[in-house]
Amino acid sequence: MRDQLIKRHVIDYVVKDQSDDITYICELISRVHKNVSIKVLVVDDSKVSQFVIGRELRLQKFQVLQAFNSVDALGLLEQHGDVKLVLVDHQMSMVDGITFVQKLRTLYPKDQLLIIGISTSSDPRLAVKFLKAGANDFISKPFNYEILLCRINQNLDMLDAVEFAKHLSNVDYLSEVFNRRYFFERGNKIFQSMHEQSTLTVMMMDIDFFKKVNDVYGHDAGDEVIRHFAQQLKEHFHSDIVARLGGEEFAVLSQSPDYLNSFDHIDAFRAKIANQRVHVKQHVIQYTCSIGATSIMRKNLNDMMIHADRLLYNAKTNGRNRLEGKPADKH
Repeated sequence: MRDQLIKRHVIDYVVKDQSDDITYICELISRVHKNVSIKVLVVDDSKVSQFVIGRELRLQKFQVLQAFNSVDALGLLEQHGDVKLVLVDHQMSMVDGITFVQKLRTLYPKDQLLIIGISTSSDPRLAVKFLKAGANDFISKPFNYEILLCRINQNLDMLDAVEFAKHLSNVDYLSEVFNRRYFFERGNKIFQSMHEQSTLTVMMMDIDFFKKVNDVYGHDAGDEVIRHFAQQLKEHFHSDIVARLGGEEFAVLSQSPDYLNSFDHIDAFRAKIANQRVHVKQHVIQYTCSIGATSIMRKNLNDMMIHADRLLYNAKTNGRNRLEGKPADKH
């Protein structure tokens, strides 16, 4: 019955009356829904093996890419930077699977690209060799459809868990923009990799009279204002690093060369916020923001942040709802 179901392109089956069958079905549906956007690369010089594996992966709704040698595989990975899983056969012409896995691991870490080794070899040490070379898992051929399904799903679930953990460690829970730790970690790397022709602009932003919003409308309304402000920041500065540093204070880091000549785009954001309204329950809240911005290079990112923070202070003491700072070329 199982074989007949799979031949009819049924993705999976569940034996009734098992206590956890509903949980398994829900998890499977969720996994298949995710698979639609996942690219899988099969590297195998056997046309028959490529056909069988490709058919079974497509049954699970993956986008399947195929290569018959390591050179073509590397070309496809370079062309498709969003490949999440590679299935590698051991016995291939030109370069064997283990050597290819070692090469891949110099280019892609385990939390970015999953690699599963496959082989018809009876050598019991082969699985260990694949794993030591950097593969996440190993499957012996011939394997049935269910083995492939379960192994792939388990590895992808593990990768999802790692990505979610990264998300939690890098993103502010309330505003859904990057947090302070990620901003400085990523920002310092950018600063250290800069050369003479590189540009960098730092913006410090603060919601005006935010304490008054909390006092008058309540902290729930204050949270909605934070979320609204963060969403507007992400949309307006969509190519830049946007972070919440704490409370109502945010920062933006941009490598755009446009800010060397003009801060008009930054001031347009200030004006945009001043002209919007936030609806929270029965309340309609209008708020403004103050901004300090600099594109003048200093000895490190922290010094640029200090300069932008001083400009932000000037904006608040000079009346709020204003931008302080000039582009580097205007000084």
